[in-house]
Amino acid sequence: ARVDLDSLEAGGAEGRDDWRQLGSGDDECGDQVHSAKLRGRGEPGQSRSVAGLIESVAMPQPLVSAIVLCYNQAKYVVECLEGVKAQDYPNLELIINDDASRDDSAKVIEAWLKRNSISHRFLRSPTNQGLCRSLNHAIRYSRGKYISGIAADDVWLPGKLRAQVELLERLPARVGVVYSNALQVDESGNPLPQRFIESQRQFAVMPQGNIHQALWGGNYIPAMTTLVKRACYDQVGLFEVRQALP
Repeated sequence: ARVDLDSLEAGGAEGRDDWRQLGSGDDECGDQVHSAKLRGRGEPGQSRSVAGLIESVAMPQPLVSAIVLCYNQAKYVVECLEGVKAQDYPNLELIINDDASRDDSAKVIEAWLKRNSISHRFLRSPTNQGLCRSLNHAIRYSRGKYISGIAADDVWLPGKLRAQVELLERLPARVGVVYSNALQVDESGNPLPQRFIESQRQFAVMPQGNIHQALWGGNYIPAMTTLVKRACYDQVGLFEVRQALP
């Protein structure tokens, strides 16, 4: 899946009318957010876009922890890492966790790191730990105010982190997560007909604000599109790891 910023959405906030225009992608400001960053669909005559407003005001640039989780994804991990490197957000730490891959993933990652001057921490599990334990392990090493995780067979499009940080920095303090839709591709990179959310659920209006009720109907959020405040993990804890039944 490839992260698509056609609509940035936010969850966990009250008073959402204060920021709805930056969250939907269906209105003028929302469209300018994603077109300025990724799509270039803005009208030539537009002189005042959200991107322009952002640039005109000095924005904080808190540290973001980008976590890449890899397990037997040697074929795709370089493209994933290049997507992280291509982010235009300047204050970024890269944490890679290889979960005892049986293919050449670790060697491919090490070779990429040698070719690229990028601050990083490469964690290698001696035995396979599974998704939740691997993610928890990486989060414990992270230092960012915001955390975004991605599997090594997914790709972030340029501008993903910057757009989401700028959005969260403007939203009320109780907003903990923003997310977007994601384009889907097959193993060869060919686009699939549906985006991720549409393949999971059908919404007349994309949920935002307090989305607990929507989530009770089944998770629809592409995990790789989220940007999460560290404070959320501090408050509720890390991902639950359930032991398999005998």
